[in-house]
Amino acid sequence: REVTINGQTARLYRTGDLSRRLADGSIEVIGRTDGQVKLRGFRIELGEIETALRSLDGVAAAAAALRPSPRGDTQLVGYVVAKPGADPTPESLTRALTARLPGYMVPTAWVFLSALPQTANAKLDRKALPAPDASATVTALQTDPKTETERRMAEIWCAVLGVETVSTTQTLFALGADSLTVFRIAARMIDAGLDIEARHLLEHPTIAELATYVDATSQKDAKPKKPSLRSYRRGAQRGST
Repeated sequence: REVTINGQTARLYRTGDLSRRLADGSIEVIGRTDGQVKLRGFRIELGEIETALRSLDGVAAAAAALRPSPRGDTQLVGYVVAKPGADPTPESLTRALTARLPGYMVPTAWVFLSALPQTANAKLDRKALPAPDASATVTALQTDPKTETERRMAEIWCAVLGVETVSTTQTLFALGADSLTVFRIAARMIDAGLDIEARHLLEHPTIAELATYVDATSQKDAKPKKPSLRSYRRGAQRGST
C-alpha cells in the first residue's frame, strides 16, 4: 500500500494482495502473491503448515491447500509424500501437528501422493493438487464424555454445531466452528451456568480441556456470576429506579 506525503510516494506496507487498476479507475483483486489463505475468519500461512509437516518423521515432502469439503464449505487439506518405508497415517499426522500448530491450522483431510505436482520451473503447482474424496476426511477417534461437566458441554456443542455426537478430544476448529459459532457456544454455556467466556473456548478448544479448566476454576473462590443472555431479554435487566 502506498501513500503520497508532501508530493512524495511512500510505501506503508506490503499487503500481499495482487490487483490491477481497470480503465474505469476501479481496482480488481486477482488474488495473493503469497500462500496466505483465510478459513473461518482465521488467516493462515500455508507455508507454515508445510514446514511443520516436513519436520515430521516419515514425511519427505508436503503441501497444504484449501479445497471444497463434503459439507459444501471449504476445508484445509494436507498433501503428503512419504519417505521410503514410512507409512504416516492421517491420525498420526493430525496428532503431531496438533502439538505444533493452532487447531485451525491442522488439516481436516489428507491426500497421500507419490510426488507433488510441479510447474515448469520445478516449483509446487498448488492448483494441480487433487481434491480429496469424501473418505479422505479425518474422523477423530471418538472419546465420549466422562464427567458431568463434559456431558453438559457436549450437549451444547452438538446443539449449536448441528451434530449428533462430538468427541471430547476434537477441537472446535476441526468441527468447522467459526468465530460466530464460538460466541454462540459461549452464550449457551453462560445460560447453562458455566462460568466461561469466548476466549476460554479459544484457549481450550476441546471439551476435555475446557471441562478440566472449568472444574478447576470452580474450586477457587466464587466470583460474581456472569449475566445470562436471558437476563437481557424483554428488558429484564432494567432495574427499578
